[in-house]
Amino acid sequence: MPFFISILVLFCCMTSASHAGEVDPFLAAGTQIRDCSSEINRHLNASIIEILADHPIPSSTSCEAAALHIMEQLGAQKYLFVNVGALNCELELWVEENEQIDKVPSDNRNGTNDLDTIYAPKLTFFGLWPTTVDPTINVSGINLGTEKLSHFLGSGYEYYKRYLGAIDTLPRRQAELNIIDWGIAMENTVIGVWAVGVFSYADLEANYQGYTMARDLCAKGKLKIHDDRWQLVQQVNIGDYVNPNWDEGYNTSGYTANRDKKVRGNLEQSQQCQSICWECVADQHQHYASWPKTRQDSSGFLDSSLSSSILALSRMDAGVNQEQLYTRVQQQYALPLLYRQWQARDRQACSTLPTLPLHDYCQTIITVPRSK
Repeated sequence: MPFFISILVLFCCMTSASHAGEVDPFLAAGTQIRDCSSEINRHLNASIIEILADHPIPSSTSCEAAALHIMEQLGAQKYLFVNVGALNCELELWVEENEQIDKVPSDNRNGTNDLDTIYAPKLTFFGLWPTTVDPTINVSGINLGTEKLSHFLGSGYEYYKRYLGAIDTLPRRQAELNIIDWGIAMENTVIGVWAVGVFSYADLEANYQGYTMARDLCAKGKLKIHDDRWQLVQQVNIGDYVNPNWDEGYNTSGYTANRDKKVRGNLEQSQQCQSICWECVADQHQHYASWPKTRQDSSGFLDSSLSSSILALSRMDAGVNQEQLYTRVQQQYALPLLYRQWQARDRQACSTLPTLPLHDYCQTIITVPRSK
């Protein structure tokens, strides 16, 4: 889909019931939230099984086409007669409405726009359409905003669709770099910087991991042919895809100058910084820092967050053969799942907006203990 059509579609969907939410990472910083991965896994796998039962996919269809259909049903919504990644996928809405799932704020089922958030008095999309400040949940030990589930399935669908459309004419790794580049462009414009003044690296991580899940449906044999149709024979586990980079309190976002000013002003007027258990934040981040690297699978695809670093390096060293670059990054950089360990130039290849740890925003208001 041409970029200008993407913009048109997103503008049109703003006039519908969809709302592209944002998370306030200060609200749940250092908070212990009950893990809801088992509930999400049950719902997600039940949804996939239902999709395949309601619309059986014959064995004559390729596995990749079957996987794309599943992702479309899970994460796409029709705008202007075109299926595009949903701003609010069914899984996100189900989680937000499920009172059995622990959330912060605990009473936030439809988003909040109160004066206790960094987006006070009201978060809007392009300064026109009211949108939501989404609650934070815990999935497999990681705190993340519920909107990440729509990035996981909605943008994951967009990535996978574009990847399948490119591999007939491009090397596999170049096709991956292209979809990551598309995601960064969208974050820099109509679903990030232009829309709300935020560039979210955590969104990019959820996007890529959704694509990885779609790829794994075939690459790892989760879909098989039985009774002459495609069926799910191995359940999906969201814990295989969630990592610390989904948490905006850890993998912090970049703000435009105007948004940064509003965030700082709201923090000064509220009690958010004072109410955070900073020792708990340090413990949580220490736990994140020990997170194991994502295993490189045998199919040779990019390794989680390493994808964006490869893109950054490829832009700085455009003359290097992509295969050589890929090998060099794997062997010499061997980056773990920590965006924050990148050199500044790596992040600037994605966005010029500065990023700061949460305690740096609060340090001007209160004395914040430094991490251990």
